[in-house]
Amino acid sequence: MNVAAYCRVSTDKEDQLNSLEAQKKFFTEFTEKNGHNLVRLYADEGITET
Repeated sequence: MNVAAYCRVSTDKEDQLNSLEAQKKFFTEFTEKNGHNLVRLYADEGITET
């Protein structure tokens, strides 16, 4: 199965950016473990002006 994943955090604080990396790792490992093909991994730091 082809899979696309979306990862997002809402601030630029270091702990949130570490969370973004953890999300990427999770989806990469999950798809490999379940025999899926990760065709695209979208990642958004979600930093806003507010």
